[in-house]
Amino acid sequence: MRTLGEAIYSDIEENEYLNELYLGIYLAYSEHLFKNRSISSISNINFSHALRFADILSKSTHISNADKHKNIAQEMVALTAEIHSDLDKLLYVIGSVLTNTNNYRGLAICAPTYHSADVITQLYEGYVRDNMRIPYSDKNYFFRSQREIYSNLDKKYYSYSGPTSMGKSFVMRSFLKEHILDGRNENFVIVVPTKALINEMSSKIIEDLTDELEKKNYRIVTSAGAMSLQQAHNFIFILTPERLLYLLLDKPSLNISYLFIDEAHKISSKDTRSSFYYELINKLSRQRVKPNILFSSPNIPNPGLYLD
Repeated sequence: MRTLGEAIYSDIEENEYLNELYLGIYLAYSEHLFKNRSISSISNINFSHALRFADILSKSTHISNADKHKNIAQEMVALTAEIHSDLDKLLYVIGSVLTNTNNYRGLAICAPTYHSADVITQLYEGYVRDNMRIPYSDKNYFFRSQREIYSNLDKKYYSYSGPTSMGKSFVMRSFLKEHILDGRNENFVIVVPTKALINEMSSKIIEDLTDELEKKNYRIVTSAGAMSLQQAHNFIFILTPERLLYLLLDKPSLNISYLFIDEAHKISSKDTRSSFYYELINKLSRQRVKPNILFSSPNIPNPGLYLD
């Protein structure tokens, strides 16, 4: 016997009326975006019905399509928030949808005053919201996919993938920032595939931490011969595989707490550079204290491959 959830969500995305409303909202948004007043699509949409569907989709429990349903729900409320002339009447449903999908960034923009009418639900939502909060940030929140990654970054070995829009680098930098501001004395290594990415990553970390780097006695190192290596500091190494290998040859006993391999799919590239990655892992595996190793890849189907 099927559960009620299975009955509701098994083929909801094929509902003819839902698709009519979904398409209508997109047409209305196009009118709004391009100021094309020759289309009368906005007046033809029953926004109350559309947001009721969005609210149902945002609660999806479907085994394989729940994320898809939640994304559709967020699209519908985000576009409605842009185009509806009397948004106040719809704010409660918009707030409910964004809360159900843990999109607290969107909630702060579209429905900042939203609170569930049920006290127990309010308490639960407050707990979830606190859990989604970015460390050392009062008003900023992770998306669900980001929070899932962040919760796993303390594992000894972890490999994850996602599209560029997910903000994988941002999640990694948030993890690093929390450890540094917590006062931990650790060395971090971020391996990037190109020299250009060294400068980009360095700039973002400096922007994230500003003068906290100096206060916490951290130095950013981008080459194996940096002068700061001769002094007593904690380090954030941002290096290509080749530069990290030279560093390990020069300092084989270097203590590394976390090794982040960005663009990890480069390990599988059919060129001479991929061998550097394997040699790095071999060297680190022979150290007495082994680092936590974290692989970040673009949207690939088999990120767990690198754990092997």
